[in-house]
Amino acid sequence: MTVSEPVRLAGPGEIIAAVPSILGFYPTNSVVALFVTDGELRCGMRSDADVRAAFDALDGLRAAVASTGASAVVLIAVADDDHADDAAMIVRSAVNVLADSGVGVSALSVAAIDVGAQFADLLRGTAGTVPDPMDCPIMVEAIRTDRPVARSRSVLEERYRPGVEIPRQAQAAAAHARGSRLIAVTMEELVEVVRSRQLPSDDLSARIGFLLGQESLTVRDSFAYSAHYGHQAAATAMLQIAARLRGRERAHAMALVALISYIHDGSAQTRLAIDAAFAAVEDIGAEVPKLVDLLHQAYGVALPGEQFAGCIPAKSVVERVTGAVLPTP
Repeated sequence: MTVSEPVRLAGPGEIIAAVPSILGFYPTNSVVALFVTDGELRCGMRSDADVRAAFDALDGLRAAVASTGASAVVLIAVADDDHADDAAMIVRSAVNVLADSGVGVSALSVAAIDVGAQFADLLRGTAGTVPDPMDCPIMVEAIRTDRPVARSRSVLEERYRPGVEIPRQAQAAAAHARGSRLIAVTMEELVEVVRSRQLPSDDLSARIGFLLGQESLTVRDSFAYSAHYGHQAAATAMLQIAARLRGRERAHAMALVALISYIHDGSAQTRLAIDAAFAAVEDIGAEVPKLVDLLHQAYGVALPGEQFAGCIPAKSVVERVTGAVLPTP
């Protein structure tokens, strides 16, 4: 995740307490890396506390330091008794990976991120307690902006599972009923759904599915413009639409969820949307959209999300491409 407004945190306890609001969920049996520049927390990454699963994360650690310009990295093992040894070994391996990188490294360990939980500093041999994560300034901001912070990754994952499918025949019927104004009306309705924080209707979801199925990247990227009316609402609306789609259409919808999330907060929503896009095409043997692959590579090395802001076209371009008449954000 990229922190939209970098913050200063006083001491390791506050850093650990910030992790749930950075990731978007309370991690368990995980290894977290937080990247700090000039004393300000910038972004974070997470991997499972499993030695085999951690290899890719360790390989990308140095690249993440380079892409973020980090001056320090805080490594945190969050693991219960059954996973503590593996987590500590991964953290110590990460310390070794970064030994000659020129960045300061801290290594912490905690069983769970809860108020009053005891943590250990693995390098200094000191200990302390975790303050209330709900008081963390990043958490306060997440609550203010309606950004979800789930109690666990599994709870968050439920939002990314497929729902009841709208068949392609029904998508085509909904699209053809709108005639020549299909793209314009669909764009205008999507913006209104985001502005009013409504649930997208079956009819709107069907039309967006049909349009995504046409593989017009200019139209797809125009849908991302809805984030200007509320990025969290736009990501949520597109996620709800994606639940009704399958195959490449679902992958394109998830690409939009990932893009919007990555640009604005880089939270776990980005990672889950990328994974869901890959899963959507795996069963049909199709290629993932190139945007998904690009986001996947960038996320793996913690490339700042704002570098993808240019993927969302300007209002004038969206109106020209879609024929829609859009309100000023």
